[in-house]
Amino acid sequence: MFFLPKSTNTIITSVLDPVCEVVQPAIRGRDVTLMCRMTYDWQAQARQFNAPPRLRVSVSWADVDGTTVSNAADPTKFRGTVETSMTLINVMQATILPHSCSIQFDFSPGSSPLYQYANNSVSATCVTEPTTVWGKYRTPLLMLSFVN
Repeated sequence: MFFLPKSTNTIITSVLDPVCEVVQPAIRGRDVTLMCRMTYDWQAQARQFNAPPRLRVSVSWADVDGTTVSNAADPTKFRGTVETSMTLINVMQATILPHSCSIQFDFSPGSSPLYQYANNSVSATCVTEPTTVWGKYRTPLLMLSFVN
């Protein structure tokens, strides 16, 4: 008979290549969309022998209402992807400043009477690069000051 000790039953979570980016050229006076996509791996060692914990995954832009996407991870799959976007309306500045996007993993106990899981959370963050805003004729928008 083969027994697995509790210590071998851990959750491994990794965020693979998080993507936070401006999805089209930023042109002065137009709307600009920022996208955040994170793919994650999760698994329990020896999960075929026990019930895995429940995992809820949320992704959102920092301090931006209405951008949170949340769902339960499929216990039959080892990989999932979540994505959210936000739109900057009528961009007029010369540079779009960096924006942060976070993914949150909330674990809750599984239903196995033989194994115990911690009820905890894990998170990761990615940040957009500063982006140059182009003028209408595809030239960088320069801030000029004139001296009399």
